[in-house]
Amino acid sequence: MKKERAQLAAELYAARRERDKIFGPARTGFGEPGWDMLLRLYVADAVQQKIPLTELVRAAGVDAEIATPYVQWMVSVGLALMSDNDETFGPVVALQAAGRTLMNRYLDSQGAGRASRTHLH
Repeated sequence: MKKERAQLAAELYAARRERDKIFGPARTGFGEPGWDMLLRLYVADAVQQKIPLTELVRAAGVDAEIATPYVQWMVSVGLALMSDNDETFGPVVALQAAGRTLMNRYLDSQGAGRASRTHLH
């Protein structure tokens, strides 16, 4: 189940990046940097990968000035945790248990709904 959820999260993230590529400058109307970062944190958590803050900001596809408040918000509501500077990466952000639980619930709901949506014409 963990692998399937991580795969779905990766697919959702990739679909958003593809949409951004296709829409080019018009993509700014679609912005959800917090969601993009949460998806990226979830995938990293599933494979036990450290995510430097700089990489997480890049994952959001926006400038650091825009992404940083979202990271601070995720930390303040207990979805993520930011560690002190890692010798190699600098600040590292990780998914918290509460974030993992909520993402599991969401991804399960999307996975279940996915099969039924494929039958729509």
